[in-house]
Amino acid sequence: MWVLVNKAQGIMSFFYDEGLRGRKVLTDSLGEADLKALMSDGYNAYIFLDGELENTEHLICMAHVMVKFEKAYQHGDDAVAKEFADIISELYDIEEGYRLRDLKKN
Repeated sequence: MWVLVNKAQGIMSFFYDEGLRGRKVLTDSLGEADLKALMSDGYNAYIFLDGELENTEHLICMAHVMVKFEKAYQHGDDAVAKEFADIISELYDIEEGYRLRDLKKN
């Protein structure tokens, strides 16, 4: 599943291409679009897009980063990886607190 979001226009597009995640699927779908940013899960196909999307900022999803640190801790007992995973988790907890606060206001 691919998801493209245009925050400025308030548009979100979902598409599926027979389970393929390769770079060609993404570049064919984007066509000549002028992307400001591309957020991904760190999948290797996106690394090769930097040359094709020179003016596009490549962002990594923090939830996926947290999972990678958690796996590093689980598989290698790396205390630093655990610390980073915990910090990211705390950020998500803070975000949830703000979300709940905003819901109570409305």
